Amino acid sequence: MSYSNSDSGEPQCKRKKGVRNSEKYNNNVRIQARLFGQKYTSQKGIERAAKQTGPDCRMLSHDEKITIFKSLYCGKPKNEQDTFLMGLVDVEDIKRRRPKYSEPKQNRRGNFKYHVLNGSVRREVCKKAFLSLYALSSKAVFRLTTLLSNYSRPTDKRGRHGNRGNAIPDAIICKIHTHISAFPTKETHYGSKPLKYLESTLTVKKMYEMFCLENGDLAKRVKYEYYLKQFNENFGYRFGRPQVDVCPTCEELAVKLKSHVLNDNAKRVASAELIIHKRRASKFYKKSENVRDLCAQNQHIGAIVFDYMQNLPLPDMPVNDMFYLRKLWQYVFGVHNLKTNDATFYTYFEGTAKRGSNEVASFLKDYLDTIPKQITELHIFSDACGGQNRNHTIIRLLSAFTMHGRFTEIHQYFPVRGHSFLPCDRDFGLIKRIVRRRDRIFTPMEYISIIANAKKTRPYFVVKLVQTEDILDYKSKKSCTETTTRKRGAGENRQKFSISTYKHFIYKSSTPGYVIASDFIDGFVTSTYNLAKTANKPQLPTDRAYTQKVPIKTKKIEDIAKIVKYIPDEHQPFYTQFENWPTTALEYDSE
Repeated sequence: MSYSNSDSGEPQCKRKKGVRNSEKYNNNVRIQARLFGQKYTSQKGIERAAKQTGPDCRMLSHDEKITIFKSLYCGKPKNEQDTFLMGLVDVEDIKRRRPKYSEPKQNRRGNFKYHVLNGSVRREVCKKAFLSLYALSSKAVFRLTTLLSNYSRPTDKRGRHGNRGNAIPDAIICKIHTHISAFPTKETHYGSKPLKYLESTLTVKKMYEMFCLENGDLAKRVKYEYYLKQFNENFGYRFGRPQVDVCPTCEELAVKLKSHVLNDNAKRVASAELIIHKRRASKFYKKSENVRDLCAQNQHIGAIVFDYMQNLPLPDMPVNDMFYLRKLWQYVFGVHNLKTNDATFYTYFEGTAKRGSNEVASFLKDYLDTIPKQITELHIFSDACGGQNRNHTIIRLLSAFTMHGRFTEIHQYFPVRGHSFLPCDRDFGLIKRIVRRRDRIFTPMEYISIIANAKKTRPYFVVKLVQTEDILDYKSKKSCTETTTRKRGAGENRQKFSISTYKHFIYKSSTPGYVIASDFIDGFVTSTYNLAKTANKPQLPTDRAYTQKVPIKTKKIEDIAKIVKYIPDEHQPFYTQFENWPTTALEYDSE
C-alpha cells in the first residue's frame, strides 16, 4: 500500500532565523501608505490624513473622479508617479513676451496645459482641477514642470542625501563583510538545504577582536553590536559543524599534515595523496550533476539514487528504562529520482525482512517497473555497501533488465569510501527533523505518517509498506571470469571478478550478459566479464525469499515483553504479536 502527502491544506509559513520581514517595518509601512494615498503616522508622530480627490471640477462625475484618482495612487513607486504626471502636462512655447522691468527676471520657458487620464481618454483640464483631482500641491506641480522644461527625469531623493550623520560609510561596511567572508566555512548537507559552519573555536566576539586588530583605525568607529548586526543579517553562519561520516583516509592524511614528527618530504607526499583522494571523491558528485543535466535535456535518459536510512527505533520514548532495553528497528529504504526530483520510500519493521541484497533487488525491481517506457538509458548511484548494493545479486538483476530489452544501457556508479553523500540523505534529513520533534512514537504506521508528510512542497514523498511476501529470492552463486579479446586458455589471461575493486559498471543490451567494469568512474582501463552461462534471457525469480517470519534475537524478544507496560492500550497489539515470534540464538547481528 502507498501513502503520500495530502494536497489539502497549505503549510504554515514559519519565520526562519536571520530572515527579515522588511514589509512590516514602520518606515516601509509609511511609504506604502503614501503610495496608495492612505493615512499614516509620520516619524514625528504626526497623523497625516488620507488623500482625497477634490470637488473643483464639475464636468466630471464622482465615479470618474475616483477612477482618475486611483490611476495615480495605485501603489506605483514615487518616480513612476512623477513620470505619469509629467506625461499629462504639455509644454508650449510662449508666443509673446512683455518685460515689465529694466532687469527682467528669468524668462519662463513655456506655457503648460494639464490633462487627466479617464480610462483611455486624455482630457484637458485647468491647473486648479488638475491639482484637485490628483490631490497635489502647487509646489509638487512646480517641481514637475521645472523638470519637464529642463528635459530632466524625476528622481526621488528623499532619504538619499549625502549628510548621513553618524551612519557607517559603505566602505567600512564592505570591510566588515570582506573580513567575515575571509573565514573558511564548511557545509553540512543533512537537511532541506546546505548549512555553513565556522570553526567551533570561533565566536563573533573573537572575530570582532581580530577585525579591530587588522583595522586599528576603525576600532572606535565600529562597535561590537554593529559588527554582530552585520554578521546576523548578512551571513548567519553557525559555529561548530557536526562531524558526520568522516572519511578515514581524509582524517588520517590530515593528521599526518599536522604532525610534528614527520619531515617535510613525508608531509608533501601526504598532501599529494590527499589531493588525489579528494579529486577521485569529487568525480562521483560531478558525475551525478552531469547526469542530472542530461536528464533535463534528454527525455530518454533517467537516473536514480537509493540508500538505506539509519534505523529508527520502535518504540521511541523518553523513558529511562528504554535506554537499557533492546528495541525493534524500523527500516527505511529510499529511492530518489534525479530526473523528476521525487522520492519513494519502502519501509518495514524488523522481523518482516532483513536488509540484504534480496531486499534491495526487490525494491529496485518494483521501482524500475514504474519508470516510463520512454526512458531507455538509466544511471544508478548508491553507496558501495557490499551486502546490499555492490554484489552479484544486484549486478545480475541490472544485467537482466538489459538482456530483456527494458533498457538499452545501464550505468552503475559507486563513490569513494567516506565520500558517499547522496541526495537521499537530504530526504532522510527532512524525516529526521520531524522525528526529533516527536517525543513518543509507538507503531510503524506513525513512522509512515511522518515520512509521507515530511516534505511540504511537491513532489511529495511516497511511502510503501513492505510485507514479507514482497521480498523475492534473487540470490544465486555464480562465478564470473574475464572475457577480453586477449588469448584464452592460459591462467594468466583469466582474472577473477573482484566486485569490490570497481567503481563503475556498464550493462548494454547490445552485449547481453556482459558487464564492463572500471576501477574509476569513466575510467579508460576497463575489463569485461560474462555473467550469463547461456545467451537466453534470464528468468526473474518468483519464489519468496522467506517462507516464514524472519527470526528476531532471543534477548530482543525478552526485552519487548518488558516494553509492553509502557505502551498505551491501543498500540499494545502490535507488540504482543512478538510473544510467539520465531527467535534466533544470535546475540548480535549486522545492524
